[in-house]
Amino acid sequence: MGLWCQGAGQGNALLLAAREFVRVAVAALAQTHQRQHALGAFDALCPGPIEQTKHHVVGHAQVGKQGVVLKHHANAAALGRGVPLGAADHFLGQPNLARVDPLQAGDGAQQGGFAATRRAQQNANFTRAQAQADPIDRRSGAIGVAHLQVGDAQKHATILKRGPSPLPYNATMTPQRPSFLLFGLSLLAIGLALPILAVLGAWFTLDGEGLQILAEMAATVLPDYALSSLALCLGVGLGVVVVGTVSAMVVTLFEFRGRAVLEWALLLPMAMPAYVLAYAYTDFLQYSGPLQQALRHTFQLQGRVLPEIRSLGGAMGVFTLALYPYVYVLARAALAERAHPLMEAARMLGAPYARRLWRVALPLARPAVAAGVALALMEVLADFGVSSYFGIQTFTAGIYKAWLAMDNRMAAAQLATALLAVVALLLAWEKQSQARQRFASSRPDRMGPESQPTRLSGVVAGLAVLWCLAPVLLGFVVPVAILLHTLASSDVALTLSLGRFAAWAGNSLMLATLTAGLATGLALLLSAQLRLQAGPWTRSLSTLVGLGYAMPGAVVVVGLLLPLGAVQARWPDWGVGHALTASVLGLVWAYLVRFVAVAQQSVQSGYARVSPAVDDGARMLGISGLRLVARVHGPLLRRPLAAAALLVFVDVMKELPVTLVLRPFDTDTLAVMAHQLARDERLGEAALPALALVAVGLLPVLLLSRALRQRERSAA
Repeated sequence: MGLWCQGAGQGNALLLAAREFVRVAVAALAQTHQRQHALGAFDALCPGPIEQTKHHVVGHAQVGKQGVVLKHHANAAALGRGVPLGAADHFLGQPNLARVDPLQAGDGAQQGGFAATRRAQQNANFTRAQAQADPIDRRSGAIGVAHLQVGDAQKHATILKRGPSPLPYNATMTPQRPSFLLFGLSLLAIGLALPILAVLGAWFTLDGEGLQILAEMAATVLPDYALSSLALCLGVGLGVVVVGTVSAMVVTLFEFRGRAVLEWALLLPMAMPAYVLAYAYTDFLQYSGPLQQALRHTFQLQGRVLPEIRSLGGAMGVFTLALYPYVYVLARAALAERAHPLMEAARMLGAPYARRLWRVALPLARPAVAAGVALALMEVLADFGVSSYFGIQTFTAGIYKAWLAMDNRMAAAQLATALLAVVALLLAWEKQSQARQRFASSRPDRMGPESQPTRLSGVVAGLAVLWCLAPVLLGFVVPVAILLHTLASSDVALTLSLGRFAAWAGNSLMLATLTAGLATGLALLLSAQLRLQAGPWTRSLSTLVGLGYAMPGAVVVVGLLLPLGAVQARWPDWGVGHALTASVLGLVWAYLVRFVAVAQQSVQSGYARVSPAVDDGARMLGISGLRLVARVHGPLLRRPLAAAALLVFVDVMKELPVTLVLRPFDTDTLAVMAHQLARDERLGEAALPALALVAVGLLPVLLLSRALRQRERSAA
């Protein structure tokens, strides 16, 4: 007689209970709030020796189009001991239980109606049973298969001692197969890391000529590059610390009129590329500029009235105004999370206000300030527009001069290696600073009436407004006004440039859109692989790709052109170099090297808010792999993916060093034309593409300001 031939009330009670438990366990993986209920029912049904095998049953639950198969050892009859009658009757009363035929005793002992058998006839009954699936299970698309192996308790003791959480999917629910996606992502990650490998590998080909070049550079230009870069980093670091930290403390710890506007207005200089800021102030402050002319005419002065803007000090001021938002954003977030309650606790202990600021607020913000300074200095070292326009001998300008002017690839590679070493130190500093913020709470504290910002009034409030208003005016409002005035006063230049502006903007939009789509898709695949199969190799790939954003554009260019030149020299008939440099392929490749890390950070922050139970539920419905990423993760990550695409889009629009060298002929962008026109002292024509870049840069600033306001509103 078949296994499914009898009514629900005629079968073995424990067999029916085991089948029902498998159904409950499968449903529990999709509905996590029912897990403990299902396990509690099984504990009530099978106390005693079965406790050691309970986790084993759950661990072998598999989804498939099969019937319920129970394999038994010869001593399985021991399972019937101590089973409460009420628990068995509860499972017998379920309306969707299949009809079960009592097992034949065979050559095993039978206790409580539950027999162990090894007869060949039983296997035939099991085969017929699989063809008669339960209609309810057929409609749900998933039938639980329990593989019960009981007998030797020491052999099967495992797992329910860990609690009701399901085992990892890859360990239990499907056999491991080679991941072609991981293989493809590995190739892409190695391609994105090629510039680093090529620059470092250039030292392995160092010969006598290379050593001679290195010695000549060490005796001539290398000290100037090192001293200029060091002085620039020290000046900019000090400037961004003072402006960013003090501004963050003023708008976070104090309440005054205009604070709500200033706290988001302080982000506006982030929309202004540093080289655009340099163009605007050079036109306004130079000897022939309107300010010095007005001062000479008003006060009857002769000669130069103001210091030369195209100098190391001028570059420090420009970078400080453009980059202080890095420190401001991080310090403001750190202070907003924990400063108010701790400042109130210090007040209750009798500390004066100055001591509270120095001993409580500043230590809280110190790791965030250090991280912001490291990010700002990496931007300084990666810059080419300001240093070349002001004539400052930095490492980046030296790399371009060695490659393009001197046609010396080895010298460019050696300079790129030195710059990469400095950036690696800054990156390690930034990572260490971020790790030191572990003392801060991940959930902002609710601010009660006793821990509100201190209200300012009178002269002190006016000074606070002036301090916060100055960087906004100097870093955004005044440069935009200068560019608008320059644009309006050069009608002839405007008519000449408007015909080509559409082509420049079209090229910029095409490159930015293409790169944003590719970078976001690649970041999604890398983050999904890291979430679903978080092995050491996957984590290494993610870290390797994340290094790209810290690489200056000059290093990326050298790292890509070195292997392309070697391949072209070895196999000239292949045309690989021509295919990559005569089209946008090489340019997009370089963009991806730099900006995939930007998209990856946004996507990973979105994944952190998606519960792993969502993946378990999708797998129980038969959705896994790329279908899981496309149909489940994609809709849940719409906002992080949009933010990632927007950030990459804006970064590509403003990117100058990579575009300047790798762009194909007749593929000029807004950034390239703004630089070239400003270098030729055609500032009236350069104003239009520069203003377009500023308008595009406002998009992530508005997004960031909105995110900060929502975070502070939720903490209030």
